[in-house]
Amino acid sequence: MKRPLLTTLFALFLASGFAQTLDTIRELTELNTVGEADAYPYITDDGLRLYFTNNTGGTNDLYFTSRPDIYSPFAAKQLVDPTMFQGINSCWLTNDELEIYYANGTSLYHAVRTTTANPFGAATLINLVGGTSGYLNGPSLTPGAEELYVYEWPFKIYKYTYTSPATYTLADSITAPVGYEASTGQLSRDGLEFYLGLSPLTSDSIHINKMTRAAIGDDFGSATPFNDLINVPATYNIQPSYASTANVLVWVRSDADSWSANELYIAHGSALELFDNQANAITVNVFPNPTTGTANVQFELKNQADVRYFVTDRMGKVVQSFNRTNSSGMVQEQIDLQEVSEGMYYLTIQIGEDAETIKLIKLD
Repeated sequence: MKRPLLTTLFALFLASGFAQTLDTIRELTELNTVGEADAYPYITDDGLRLYFTNNTGGTNDLYFTSRPDIYSPFAAKQLVDPTMFQGINSCWLTNDELEIYYANGTSLYHAVRTTTANPFGAATLINLVGGTSGYLNGPSLTPGAEELYVYEWPFKIYKYTYTSPATYTLADSITAPVGYEASTGQLSRDGLEFYLGLSPLTSDSIHINKMTRAAIGDDFGSATPFNDLINVPATYNIQPSYASTANVLVWVRSDADSWSANELYIAHGSALELFDNQANAITVNVFPNPTTGTANVQFELKNQADVRYFVTDRMGKVVQSFNRTNSSGMVQEQIDLQEVSEGMYYLTIQIGEDAETIKLIKLD
């Protein structure tokens, strides 16, 4: 498995300090087409399969690509269905990729397929009761399809609730903070986070923000911006799609307010994992993730601390644990998953009463 990015990051760490290991962002040059809009990404939760639109000659087409691991580039893009998905605005898929919701102009559609190798069947029009009949973008749903969120022009994200398989009823909206305009957003896979772009009315830029809530049905809290590694000043950062299992964010960035300037970008790993407590404000870097055997853990402590590390499976069973008294400075530990089966695990790092849990993927 090739990991040239990790080699680069480690060199940056040696040269400039641990903060440089956050720079895991790159343009998806293997997919972007100069002068054409590459936009509205949907990344699967393992970070390995990507759907997005490409605007050629004024028409959006839906493309798909994949890769073997999160450190590899994506393969050449291929059309999903040049007839069914020609001219669509954007799409969202269920975790198994067997259902798709896509916006086309002022209409929203739903289609199903039996396997990812098969084409989608005939689409069903979704009736949005109480909506504004505006231009639609960025549909996304909670895991049980209880709630549907969709962006409607201009500058508002509406929440609909399930009424019947082909009907959703307007229930609420996500309004931008005072002094901002909202752009297209997308739910996390568990429905508890919402990622969106916010544009200050006083400046010509858009930055990606995240809102959270405790349970489906609750209102989302206030918006929190990502760090400046993603929200580069004087750029437009829009249409985020976050894969929580792989800890991968894909979004669209452009340097000009021009549709044809839109390009796909990706960030993974420590750029998005933040551990914070009163005694230590630290950033945890875990790599490789996914791993076929061992994973390295790196972070920097401001003060000496007793640190507990433990790994649990999806049922909560502890498969590995150990304690360390780590001095201030750089901490490096290794998590051994060679003897456990393939699947998803949870690494928890605990310092005093504070703890951070990070998803680990084991591949055979």
